[in-house]
Amino acid sequence: MSHSFYLKPIPQLDVAKVMAATGYNDVRFVEGYPQPQADAWPQGLTYVYRDEVSARALEVDYSDEVLQVRIFAASSPDDYRLALKLVEAVASLHGTRIEPEDNEEMTLPDFQAAYGEAWLKDHCKSCLAAILQSYTRNPESSIKLSGVNRTMELGKRVFTQMTQDKSRVAQEFFARLKKLNYFDKEDVYQATIIVLGNKQGDRNVRLSTYTEGVPTLFVDKNTLITLVSDADLSRNDDERKQQFVPLHELARMIGERAQWISENVLLAPGLSGDEWQRLQRHAAEVAVDDMFEYGFDPHNDPFAEAGQAAAAGPLSDDDIKLLAYAPIAVFCIVAAADGSIDKKEVKAFQVELLKGIITDSELMQKVMVHVVSDFEGMIGAFLKQEVDAKEKLEQILRVLDGKLSAEESHKFKVSMLSIGKSVAEASGGFLGMFGSKISKEEKRALVGLAMFLGLAGE
Repeated sequence: MSHSFYLKPIPQLDVAKVMAATGYNDVRFVEGYPQPQADAWPQGLTYVYRDEVSARALEVDYSDEVLQVRIFAASSPDDYRLALKLVEAVASLHGTRIEPEDNEEMTLPDFQAAYGEAWLKDHCKSCLAAILQSYTRNPESSIKLSGVNRTMELGKRVFTQMTQDKSRVAQEFFARLKKLNYFDKEDVYQATIIVLGNKQGDRNVRLSTYTEGVPTLFVDKNTLITLVSDADLSRNDDERKQQFVPLHELARMIGERAQWISENVLLAPGLSGDEWQRLQRHAAEVAVDDMFEYGFDPHNDPFAEAGQAAAAGPLSDDDIKLLAYAPIAVFCIVAAADGSIDKKEVKAFQVELLKGIITDSELMQKVMVHVVSDFEGMIGAFLKQEVDAKEKLEQILRVLDGKLSAEESHKFKVSMLSIGKSVAEASGGFLGMFGSKISKEEKRALVGLAMFLGLAGE
């Protein structure tokens, strides 16, 4: 559901000239990826965005004098405009033609005529509609969409709120994604979660504070909220009457002004005066009598941080061997989407693995050693149907979600999806020897893979 434009040859790319030609002075490179050096556009994959404007970053791949600008699904109209301006700037500076993924190579004037405001609005609308439709087909699940700075989880809470007014679904979606990206640049208090334990040591509870007049961002991990008024601030703890309210109840009491900007992230407005007093009265009706009864068993915490899980149970040798099946399982699922897998495809895949896969995941780099050393045995097990690719991916996902930090798990999943996309783009070759056309069957396989990995829209 993404969309790419290709320009070649581009022997060199000066960042300052390109940015000046776009007309934007707020374009930034996403941290953690290659950055410009001496004003030269970085080689390989990088990501750019407009600060405090973009909802999702653009992926830019600059390799072997070919520039690919890619717009992710569920990107905002502003993201599309940046992509088109970037393509136009490079084409104008270098006098090159442009090849859209869905069209033939064309001149800059033809490109501007075909890919203008009408195209971007229509494409943006259809891609977002596809994402939302994917959710409605399986409303018990959720879809994760990476923004510029943070990942939005689209689930029941977000979907229900933003679809109240059917005419404003797109605006509500992008407003939430932007707030999630840039809330740290606004006057919003990020509530701290405090974990308390009872005297017996068998129950813990998570607490956060909502203070009168303070816009607050909450993260829901079965969190209880205590309301603190201005008057309470001048009282001792013994004098203060504390009420503990589940976060979802707080959201319900505040109403539409409390926004779920991700499935477990709530942005509550700063209430004061009569509004605050009314909230306190309602809170008394739903307050939890025993906060520890609402809590959880510290030895069985459903919201334990992934990083803590990793520390408690580092990857075993068996885990590494299991994860090594990831690239091959992805290859088998995508390559077999439009028919059987032939020996030439397998050989081309092996050759490119030997050359090395470019990935930001250190774990993927580590498991590739096992893949290369036992490629024939591993691929043979799949081709002989001794191993089921989908079952293997389910096992892999359990390890990724259960033993890795959220960041490393996401990087590994992104690498898996990237391999799948490379396989799908193959036309008589693999990774770097492809055409850009993908069959309908392969697109369906990729969408299914992305949904399975929680990366829909990437």
